[in-house]
Amino acid sequence: MAKVLEDIIAIITPFKPQTTLLKRMLNEHGITESIEVGTVHVLQGAERPIVLFSSVCGMNDSPPFFFDRSNMLNVAVSRAQDSFLVFGDMRNFNQRNSGVASGALARFLFADAGNEITDISLPVRRDVTPSATHPHLDTLEAHRMALTEGLRHAQHAVWIVSPYISAHAIDADSLPSLIHDAVKRGVTVTIYCDSQLNSDEHGGKKPTAIRGIRMLREGGAHVQEVRSEHSKTLMIDQTVLIEGSFNWLSASRDNQSRYHRRERSIRYEGKDVGEVIAKIIRETESRLLVSAVSAHPNQAVEKH
Repeated sequence: MAKVLEDIIAIITPFKPQTTLLKRMLNEHGITESIEVGTVHVLQGAERPIVLFSSVCGMNDSPPFFFDRSNMLNVAVSRAQDSFLVFGDMRNFNQRNSGVASGALARFLFADAGNEITDISLPVRRDVTPSATHPHLDTLEAHRMALTEGLRHAQHAVWIVSPYISAHAIDADSLPSLIHDAVKRGVTVTIYCDSQLNSDEHGGKKPTAIRGIRMLREGGAHVQEVRSEHSKTLMIDQTVLIEGSFNWLSASRDNQSRYHRRERSIRYEGKDVGEVIAKIIRETESRLLVSAVSAHPNQAVEKH
């Protein structure tokens, strides 16, 4: 017997104003079923196959977060029979914070890059203008071309923010060779990746990350590890900014692979792009774990 939507999904959020906003948005999108939306109390011991959690807190909020100061997150997870989906700023879910519920949850959320929901519509930035010719990237080929062509034609600098690192993806696009050629032209290539997301459950680096980082450095890139990095960004010469869900240095390069996901990104160009890129770099480097890394792995100087 088919179930109605309200028997399948519930939405939990820490704050009542978010509840009001979510209900209004559901109505605006024609979803009129009586889906339970609110704090954990709306389920009152009941369960749903799928529970969506809207964490609300953003990068400007400081821990401890409201959902960690009570039993809210533990109760919310317990209400999900099959799937618990988190919508929010993933930088607020830190695997190393094992003493709080969000830290325990993070170990499951980040256990595999495939856990991320990628086939979603992206919010458009208000501080910069999307490209007039090719604003949207929504295929694997489009993302690969943006990355490889960016390295081929950059004149000054390329910055790549990719939380996960995979030697397979790096090798498939011949990125060490492209980086080498760019550096030889005088282009600085800087890569930011997340320290935790490239580590195994015991805290050691994953083999594919070790090999991938070595390949990138051998090509001449500066690889910097940061904490709580989950954004995926490609920046070229302070004139092109591409943001979205595509993990630039780890996403599967095989359309037929079971690990392949539909990805979407937005390309921005224009007079204000340079200011936005500078802001992104400043914020990213404020979370650096490695303060100095040589382009040559055998001469690397790391400070934690």
